[in-house]
Amino acid sequence: MKKIKFTVTDALIIIVLVACIVGIVARAVRKNNVDTVRYSDYRVQFTAQLDIKQLDTISSGVKLADENNAQYVLLEGYWITTDEETATVSGEFLVSGRMTENGFECGDGYYFKNDTVRLKGDDLDFEAVLIEFTGQ
Repeated sequence: MKKIKFTVTDALIIIVLVACIVGIVARAVRKNNVDTVRYSDYRVQFTAQLDIKQLDTISSGVKLADENNAQYVLLEGYWITTDEETATVSGEFLVSGRMTENGFECGDGYYFKNDTVRLKGDDLDFEAVLIEFTGQ
C-alpha cells in the first residue's frame, strides 16, 4: 500500500477552493442587502386644483400620502389662486426618495415630470401634477 503525501500543491488547491466558497457566500449575502437603498430628501414642485372648501385645511407642514405609500409634506412658500368654485395651489413638497433611470422613486412607485398623483390627508383629497424633482 502506498503512503499518500500531502504536498504544497494539495494545500494550494484546498486554499483556492475555500476562497471560492467564501466568495460565493459573501456575494450571496451582499446581493440580498442591495435592496436597502438610502433615500434622500427631495423638493418636488407641484400644482393642484382644490375645492374652495379645502383651503381652510391646507397649510405648510400638512402631511399627505399617495397610493404608493409615499409621504409628502407641504413646504412654506406655496401660493393660491382662486376662482369661483376652485383654487389652484402651487408650491413644493418635501418627499423622501431617489432619482433612478426608471424615474423618481419614492414609496412603492416611480414618478416622472408632469405625472399626476392623488394625495390624501386630513380632510384633503386632490390630484397634484408633479413638475420638478430637486435634491436637497
